[in-house]
Amino acid sequence: MSTPQPSRRSMSSRDWAMFIAAFLGAFLLSLGFTRESTGAKILLILLGILMLAVAAGILLSELRDRSAEAAERESWESFEDSLEEGVRFDVPDGMGYAAELPPVLDDLRDAGEPADGQARHAIVGERGEIHWCAFQHVRGEGAVATIGLVGLHPDRDADSYPLLSVEVADPNAEGFDERFTVQAEDPGFAEQVLSEQTRAELMEHIPFDWQLAGNQIITRVDRASSPEEQVRFIEERVEPLARIAARIPLDA
Repeated sequence: MSTPQPSRRSMSSRDWAMFIAAFLGAFLLSLGFTRESTGAKILLILLGILMLAVAAGILLSELRDRSAEAAERESWESFEDSLEEGVRFDVPDGMGYAAELPPVLDDLRDAGEPADGQARHAIVGERGEIHWCAFQHVRGEGAVATIGLVGLHPDRDADSYPLLSVEVADPNAEGFDERFTVQAEDPGFAEQVLSEQTRAELMEHIPFDWQLAGNQIITRVDRASSPEEQVRFIEERVEPLARIAARIPLDA
């Protein structure tokens, strides 16, 4: 199993901002030291120092992010090495792994989500006829999201379903209608999906946002995940959504 190698990094908007701030800071300092007027000299020097401080702050943020990216990459490399050696490494039975899985980008597109970039570190599984996948969606300038996709039952009557969105309103509320905001193109279909059993299950878990679009249920967090975090993401979000998908009536 090969590990995807990081591509050559291009200049991001943050890199450009850092270089521009550093250049302006140096320019203002040099300009200030040549001024004879005390007031103008002090103002230019202070502005130069401020711009250099901005550049330094951007640099520190960039270094922190690169360090986090390196740690995340090493954790996935260790994960893949352990699988090659036959160790399951916190991947429960019934799940599979692929370092890259491009076909799930088509599923993202079907759900109306951006489908550019790469689908990496995919952990896949199934619950009866319901297939699911959790992966890292890597897009431009290093943007990464952890995404869970749950396919709907293949024997359903409808090719695609009306949009249904469930968002967290108050995570501490004791009632479903207070904890979640439901937006549905078809209220009757929403009632079939959000049955009493489904509402009760959602109330038992840590609340999270999700939506049913077309022929997929999707949930996401806008950050990268380590292998352990992605397995937890599956247990807390994807598997409950797979159970919800399995309960949707085939003639809904």
